[in-house]
Order: sequence, then C-alpha cells, then structure tokens
Amino acid sequence: DAGSFEEVLLQSPQGMQLIMEGLGGTGADSSEVVRNELLQLLQQITQQNKNIQQFVTYNDGFPMLLAIATEPEVEAAVTADCGSILSNLLGSSDLAKTLFCEDPGNVLRLQEMLQDYARYLLTQEGTDETAYEAAQLERRRGSAQMALSILQALLSPADENDAGALEQAQNFLWARAERPEPSALIHSALLLALAGPQEGHLDVVVSCLGFLEKLICKNGRIQGELSVLECQFLLQGSGLPKDTDWGFAAGISVLLDEQLQTHDPVLVGVLRLAIPVPGRDDHVPLLDAASKVFTAVFEGSEQVALQMMNHTATPPPFDPDMYAAAPDPEQDEEDAFQPSRAPFIIGREVIDFMVASLDRHLEARNALTTGDARAVALDADACVAARNAIRGLQLLQILFRGNGEGAAMLGLRIRVSCRGGDMTLLAYLVKSFGDLFPGAQDASAA
Repeated sequence: DAGSFEEVLLQSPQGMQLIMEGLGGTGADSSEVVRNELLQLLQQITQQNKNIQQFVTYNDGFPMLLAIATEPEVEAAVTADCGSILSNLLGSSDLAKTLFCEDPGNVLRLQEMLQDYARYLLTQEGTDETAYEAAQLERRRGSAQMALSILQALLSPADENDAGALEQAQNFLWARAERPEPSALIHSALLLALAGPQEGHLDVVVSCLGFLEKLICKNGRIQGELSVLECQFLLQGSGLPKDTDWGFAAGISVLLDEQLQTHDPVLVGVLRLAIPVPGRDDHVPLLDAASKVFTAVFEGSEQVALQMMNHTATPPPFDPDMYAAAPDPEQDEEDAFQPSRAPFIIGREVIDFMVASLDRHLEARNALTTGDARAVALDADACVAARNAIRGLQLLQILFRGNGEGAAMLGLRIRVSCRGGDMTLLAYLVKSFGDLFPGAQDASAA
C-alpha cells in the first residue's frame, strides 16, 4: 500500500534524509543510477502526501532538483522526472510557490534553461544531426518545457479567486521593481515564442504562449507595458552579459523571420502567430495559443484597447530620425540600423488581414456561383479564406469588446481598401454582409 509505505518512510529516523542525500550526491552510494531510481521514487511519493512534499520543500528540494535537471549530460527522462517532482511540490500550496520565488537562484535557473534552448535553437548550433546533437537538442527542449511548466505553476494560485496572489507572482516574474523593462526571463520567453513554428519546436512555442497568457491576464501594468514594447528589446538581451553575442544573433533571426524591424511592436509578432500565413502549415494549438495571448493584452483594460484604437485611427507620422539609434563606435556606419518604413500598427494588421480574407472568400464564391446565388459551391480556397476571415473578425472583436467609443472610432474613422474601393470599415462590413446574404432584405436580418 503506497500510503502505508509513505508513513513508514516518514517515521523512519533517516528515511527521507537518506533519499535527499542520495539526490544531492552526498550519500554512501551516490551513483547516477541510484540517483535516477530515487528520482522515480520521489516522483511517486510526492504526488499526494503533504508531509513528504513539505519535507522535500524545506530541505533544499528546489535547488537540488533544478541542479540535476540542468546538468550538461543529463538524460531527457531525468529532466522530465525532476520537472514532475517540482510540479508536485509547487502544486501542494501557495507557500511552496512563495518559498521557490524567495530564492533568486531558482528563478535564475529557469531563466538559464530558457536561454540555453534559445541559444541552441536560434543560432543553429545543433545542425549536424548526429545522435549526440539530437540528444542534446532533446535535453535542452525538455529543460525548456520543464521551466515553462514551473512558471505556469507559479502563476496558478491554489485559490483561483485570489487576484492579489496572482498579481504579485505576475509582477515578480515580469520585472524587478527598479528595472524599466521586462526581465531577462521574459526576454528569453518572447524569443522562443516568436521563433515561430520550426520543426520540433511547436510544443515549446505553445508552452511559451501559455505562460505569457497567464503572465498578462488582467494585470494592467503588464498589459500596458507589453502593448508598447518594441522589438528593440529582443536585440538588447535585457540583462544578459554585454559580451553575449547570441542574444543579438537570435534577435536578428526572429526579426528577419517575422519581417519585423526594431521599432515594430513585439505584439505584432504574437499577432502573426495568431493568423494563418500562406505557405505555412496551420497548427491549430499554435493559432489558438497566440490568439489567447493577444486577447489577454486587451481583456479588462479599456485604456490599452482605446490607446490601440487611437493609434489605428490616427497613425503617427513616420520620421526615421525618431528611431535613429546612437552610433556604436565598434560598428561600421554602413551596418547601422535604419528603418525603411513606419512601424507596423497592430489594429491595422488585424483589419487588413480580415479584409483581405473576406474579399478572397467573396471573390472565390462569386466565381463558383451556379444558377441560384444562394446555392454556392465552395472550393478549398474559398473555405480557407472563409476560415481566415472568421479568425480576423474574432481578433477584431477583441478591440471592440466593452468599448463603445473605440468601436465607433474603428467603424467610422478607419478606412479600408477593398474590392469595392475605398470606404470606412463600417461601410465595408455592412456591404460584405449584403454580399454574403443577398436575399436578407428585412430589417431583422440586417
């Protein structure tokens, strides 16, 4: 009986202490094989037993497990066991989460795990495709997944209604109070999230987006700061050592991949993960996870939504001098960054995607109309365009939701170029409704 065994283990004068010594490499038999067996045992006995959970927590369990999981040659299965034990401990109580965060070394370990995978992935260090390289990549991927799982656990209070505990955890992970920008931890998470749907990397992207959603959710400070955060932040490395060139290389890789420039909002990169892109296989969990992050930025924050609408309705004039960076004495003048266009505007990106998709659907449908205009045979292209138009309308609703003034601003002041010419967004939506349902003439249908 598992319960009886756990009780006997706790009553034994040195039962749990010997297990912890074996994990830490200080026991009489501290071989790697024994340690790995102890991890599997600990994973089972920490699932339900509160006393064992507390014992491991108060006896340096967090730093010990993180140290094992980040050993250079550790197997992916061992990392997974460590992650499972840590999830058991952090899920036991909010006190365990507090104790984890009180040790700066624990959060630093998580940051290093994300940075290690980002460095390996974005600088393409592991491209030889040897068995060793494949194992190293799998180890790093497992470590990143483990770190993201722990971060999500830290943002999951035992009492879901305890908004104060959640906000405290969010602010702690987002940035230290004295810093004017997000932490290096957030820098690494954003780099991994925006790296895009590379083969074998999708699960990590989705996990990153899930962490970011929880981090942003209903936190006015983070919503506001993320909505104006520029891609320049990705290049700076946010607290990384100045001699670490991988941060710059990784940032450049992301910017080129997403066709972004340093003065574009980071949120545009998230938005582009939320909408299907021609030539890229659709991945529904990725689209949904990115949409949830985009929603979280505006949900419950009328100020952020209204600011975004104002920016969309009245874009600021483009002045390249506004974005000119201070010259770097170690950099050739010809290599210095010069913006070639105005920054992308998030609201305009959503609107243009929706209009292009809806126009494409209507064009394809009209081309396939046979006889009765209501009996339309839709080909695959029209179906894809319809699905994209629906996604665009859903994203647009996020900006409209709960903000009548902003909805009016978007509908009446913003103009779109479409197959019917140039018109206001509201006129376009009404016209498109009429084109979709030509027989709907009565007032209730309209």
